[in-house]
Amino acid sequence: MSLRITTLAERPSFEPALWDMEHSWSTFMFQDPIADLFYPVAATEYADYVLVADDSGEPGRLAARGCMIPFPSGGDGLPDDGWDGVIRRGWLGRARNGSAARGAVSPDAASPDAASPDAASPDAASPDAASPDAASPDAASPDAASAQDSAVMLDAVSALEITVRRDLLGSGVSPAMVAAMRDHAARLGFRELVAPVRPTQKHLEPHTPMSEYAFRTREDGLPSDAWLRVHVRAGARIVKVAPRSMVVAGTLEEWREWTGLPFDRPGPVEVPGALVPVHCDVAHGHAVYVEPNVWVSHPLT
Repeated sequence: MSLRITTLAERPSFEPALWDMEHSWSTFMFQDPIADLFYPVAATEYADYVLVADDSGEPGRLAARGCMIPFPSGGDGLPDDGWDGVIRRGWLGRARNGSAARGAVSPDAASPDAASPDAASPDAASPDAASPDAASPDAASPDAASAQDSAVMLDAVSALEITVRRDLLGSGVSPAMVAAMRDHAARLGFRELVAPVRPTQKHLEPHTPMSEYAFRTREDGLPSDAWLRVHVRAGARIVKVAPRSMVVAGTLEEWREWTGLPFDRPGPVEVPGALVPVHCDVAHGHAVYVEPNVWVSHPLT
């Protein structure tokens, strides 16, 4: 295959097919409410953080997508709430900064020396935002200064997903997308790309603690899990487990609809595709899935 990988901002014609691509995700994986803080605005607010790929043999047909989100690191290390956490932090950062939080960072935005709190803004490169001669009467007002003080630096970036079209699984698209994510994050000025990785073979061992599974290696020292192995081969290191990376709660009827399982007994329920059992509470009529992921870090310098 000869892949062409660009941002959605560069090829917006891919937007209609972005979420319609044939995939292998289980239905329950689409029920995390935190996802609504990113996916409905991914094509508008985060188009420069969404990668799209097609093959030269089938130009214009989506082969894979990859999503990232900028977020404020806060200096507290990688969050235990993983995937949910970076989406929530990224959304709150944008909300706090207002419209100036959208789009790509400048090449120096991830630098400790970067002075602008709006470095993650697409508006930061506009003539009015960058010009010392901006004519706004409020440019030097106390209110403007206060708004600047309250802004946050979106100084970190996390991968959210790489999804490969079902018929192309195992064809080498995933490593190419990881490499493209690394390159793009570096172009945007970040010094590190992090990812709350969902190990692809963990669902075969739902009762094995992630803290054990994530650090299991083969004789060559590489991770036993194939998806973790792709990241490590690309230059990442495994940092820690995110014990509550994604939370999906639903009524018993919803879980029956999502999985086709009866959910009629209390306790852990093994669901195909789930990394850990779903906790079923029949007496109270609900079930909750708390998925652990594995934080990896890709240094980019």
